[in-house]
Amino acid sequence: MFNPFYLYSSSILIVLGVYQLNWSNLFPKMSSGLLVFLVMTVILSAYLGFLSQKQLTKLVDNTGNNIPRNISSSKSNFSITSRLLWIITLLIWIGYIIEFFYVGKIPVIEYIIGRQYDYRTFGIPTFHVLIVTADAFFAVFLSFLFFKLKKIYLLIQYIICLIPSFLIYSRFLMLEIVLCSFFVFLVISKKIKWKSWVLVALCVFILLYGFGLIGNVRSENQTNQTKNPFDSSLIMEIGGATNSFKNLPISKSFFWSYIYIASPLANLQETVNKTKKVDYQAKGLIGFVNNNFVFDFISKRVNGILGIQDKNISQISPLLTAGTVYSKSFVYLKWVGLVLMFLFIIVVNMIILFILRKSVFLIPALAILDTIMIFNLFQNMLIYSGLSFQLIYPLIIQLFLKGRKLTVDGQTI
Repeated sequence: MFNPFYLYSSSILIVLGVYQLNWSNLFPKMSSGLLVFLVMTVILSAYLGFLSQKQLTKLVDNTGNNIPRNISSSKSNFSITSRLLWIITLLIWIGYIIEFFYVGKIPVIEYIIGRQYDYRTFGIPTFHVLIVTADAFFAVFLSFLFFKLKKIYLLIQYIICLIPSFLIYSRFLMLEIVLCSFFVFLVISKKIKWKSWVLVALCVFILLYGFGLIGNVRSENQTNQTKNPFDSSLIMEIGGATNSFKNLPISKSFFWSYIYIASPLANLQETVNKTKKVDYQAKGLIGFVNNNFVFDFISKRVNGILGIQDKNISQISPLLTAGTVYSKSFVYLKWVGLVLMFLFIIVVNMIILFILRKSVFLIPALAILDTIMIFNLFQNMLIYSGLSFQLIYPLIIQLFLKGRKLTVDGQTI
């Protein structure tokens, strides 16, 4: 069972291990201060995972892995029918269709016909956040229902909810939905045979290799070079590949994965090295809170209202922009900012798990928290509304249910 506290610790340790390979000349040497901080957070988070694991496992067993059983209708239950699920799916699609008419374009078609279009500008302000996050959360919930009830129409609805991420050309949206669904599967499955883990490891290996090949094609397409998916010379030049990596008897396409996994930590170290002054005045503190703890679609508007200029992190390269969940907090308050950010991560996880401890939405929420812990390696996903705002929906629905059990087609969940 994937405890988000354990996942935080393991993901940080993996990135630290990858960073120590020293395959890029661009990466600064890790300072003892940053290393001690990260190791301490790993230890503390692992300890919290140890304290919560038994109770969390018990809660998951009681809310998500019980055997479905037929029940009679009761006022104490809230019933969801397949018809209602189809209606929700239709409403989500209507929301996207409205956006397509508003923008006048479908991003994936623009890309196919070769027109320049920034998919990040797609959508109706604010409404886009609501429709995308509703789609993502609903898809994750459908995956939970499918793994639990094994009904094919749930899988069909899940696939239908994935299609918009392709149409708006949002690879991250598709990736986060699939990864959340994967965590749902792992939590529900509980015990997975070692052969399955070998298969997962093999899939990860293939994905990392494929990621490199796709990266080669895309980068050569942008520079109008001959498209050779096995030529990684461009990324090795951009990423400053060391001779030790060049001499390794492995495909150089793996350098893409190395750079994307380790460069955020390199940018964090670069930020630590180059941040000299911080603003402890009221406006600086407000800027820290607003730009590190508040949903991004809200914080941008608050910045404009209060005249706050968001701060940028230091980067080892203009092309490598990610900086982990911690970089921006360091820019604002240095080491105090890092400590407060770690506490924020812990508190958010605790609050969500506590509120939903007896909810049918515990497993989907747990999967979303796990996904946030993974993507926090790249940037602050707790304020990235495209992912973290999904957690608002189960909290609201749980208030509406008021302790009532949820039934789907006459079966308890």
